[in-house]
Amino acid sequence: MSFKKNDRLFSSFRDKILKRIFFMFLQVCFILSSFSPFLYATAGEKAMVITSDPLATKTALEILKKGGNAIDAAVAAQWILNVVQPQASGIGGGGNLLFYDRTMKRILFFDGSVKAPDQSFAAMFLDEKGQLRPYRPDRNTGGLPVGVPGLLALLEEVHTQHGSRKFSFKELFDPAIQQAEKMTVVVEPLAQALREQKNRLALLEEAPLAYFKRGEPLKTGEKILQPDLAKTFRLIQKEGSRVFYKGEIAKAIIREVQKNTYRPGLLSAR
Repeated sequence: MSFKKNDRLFSSFRDKILKRIFFMFLQVCFILSSFSPFLYATAGEKAMVITSDPLATKTALEILKKGGNAIDAAVAAQWILNVVQPQASGIGGGGNLLFYDRTMKRILFFDGSVKAPDQSFAAMFLDEKGQLRPYRPDRNTGGLPVGVPGLLALLEEVHTQHGSRKFSFKELFDPAIQQAEKMTVVVEPLAQALREQKNRLALLEEAPLAYFKRGEPLKTGEKILQPDLAKTFRLIQKEGSRVFYKGEIAKAIIREVQKNTYRPGLLSAR
């Protein structure tokens, strides 16, 4: 069988599958729209931004309007999300990114997963009897579960390869810095996370200082200042990601992880 015929057969099969997936997608959307008051049909003629927070969406759209591309917009939105929804998205974690390269007509996948510390070992989350410790609070609290964050390196690499050149990587921190340095309203997802994780956060020395008031977690609608986060972003602007992975910020992270009062971690400069 010739390659051309193979291509035609594959194309036909692919079209059928895509039509079926699209039909199933429409069914799911219809079902969700019947039950969710928050789901709306939206269409964009030139571009569309979807994030979990209106402020992040607005920031990304402004980047696009000023001539930036999708990567520029995604980076700026990510740092805003770090400010308004730190419980779900931020520089201390990892991420993955799918990017359609229109010129090459291919989809690229970038892996920015968190990496385990060099000194990790197989039994680090087992108790004295060899049993797996409970996920909360033991396995996900304190310094021991902390790994090397991959998000910053991921976004820097993707922006270097596919950014518009309209915005430098460091410029894309500006909206988040401005937001972190002024009073930001606590949104419900953050307030809910603070309520649910109150006992875990109390085990950490620094967390209550930023997200608690008089011993109680901040509530929806209250306001928060995050000068330390803004300082972190400014240092990265000035010195690049190296300060985060090898410099002043890296040393601060290692120090806090290794001296954690609840469960000291293994993260090191290596």
